[in-house]
Amino acid sequence: MKGKICRIGKACLFVALCAALFPGAQALGHLGPHGRASLAVPHPSDKTPENPAISRLPRVKERDPAVELERISRSQMEKMDQGRLVVAMRLGKSLDFSRDARSVLSARASTFPMMEQDDAGKSGLGDLIQLSAASFEDEKVIDEPEDWDEDVQPATIADPLEPMNRVFFAFNDKLYFWVLKPVSRGYRYVIPEPFRVGIRNMFTNIAMPIRAVNCLLQGKIKGLGRELLRFVVNSTVGFFGFVDAARIGMHLEAQDEDFGQTLGVFGAGPGIYINWPIFGPSSIRDTFGLAGDFFVDPLTYLVSGTGETIAVRGGDRVNRTSLTIGDYESLKKSALDPYVAVRDAYFQYRRSKIEK
Repeated sequence: MKGKICRIGKACLFVALCAALFPGAQALGHLGPHGRASLAVPHPSDKTPENPAISRLPRVKERDPAVELERISRSQMEKMDQGRLVVAMRLGKSLDFSRDARSVLSARASTFPMMEQDDAGKSGLGDLIQLSAASFEDEKVIDEPEDWDEDVQPATIADPLEPMNRVFFAFNDKLYFWVLKPVSRGYRYVIPEPFRVGIRNMFTNIAMPIRAVNCLLQGKIKGLGRELLRFVVNSTVGFFGFVDAARIGMHLEAQDEDFGQTLGVFGAGPGIYINWPIFGPSSIRDTFGLAGDFFVDPLTYLVSGTGETIAVRGGDRVNRTSLTIGDYESLKKSALDPYVAVRDAYFQYRRSKIEK
């Protein structure tokens, strides 16, 4: 009799627990389409979440979201780019979290730069908690979080000539601060900005064959048509390219194409990194590309003589530098190692241009 009463009591206790847990599970989340738990907390002023998209974190089922968030370290979060994992943490008064859970969430929120700051300088904890990872392509990132502890090295370019490249980088750095920047600042002081922009437009218009030929080689027929139309409009209405009339009146932007990108589209890798004196950052592929563009550039045939060539191309360099003074200084100031920062920025920029 006593055993029967105990069994009945256990059954009642189990039913009571299920009844208590079901509303909480229904409010906090449900399994997503791939079998992973998701978290969606309603907005205090509405019965439906602000964001109807399903929010998911790996292995969150039947766990306190604050504890699960604390389990994932900051370094692990940083290994997942913001395009694949968006973390937005806002905590409202109506959410029934324990004091420990609130302190954990507040501490975790303060470690992410994407959190907004209020007027008092504290983390802006609002009225919604949302943990979203809606666009995962690599299932291992979700299903095997233990792999997150492994070091993930970002893609970069090989640099076996780093000692020599650093010497050339130092040379170019001194050349910029001691020669190019002072000359450009004096030039900027004498020549008004509209005229400097117009001179840059003229050089851009003259270099049209470089962009047009590489658009053709890459199969970008629309880009080729835009370049030809831009050249006709700017050379006539734009006073020989001094005014970018095609961009102003027809919204036709110049196609930023060169032979180095064409080689990349054809499958040529960058090779190794080279920091050339005067010319700056480059690679084996882009060095060949620069040589190819040289034979297509009209200035190669319009300007004869070494002195005239140096004067014309040097004038173009000074004019363009006068319009961008401060960019290199900002990059150098914010970088722990300016050489590495310039190298990686160059590699990422060139790769993004080829992938377009």
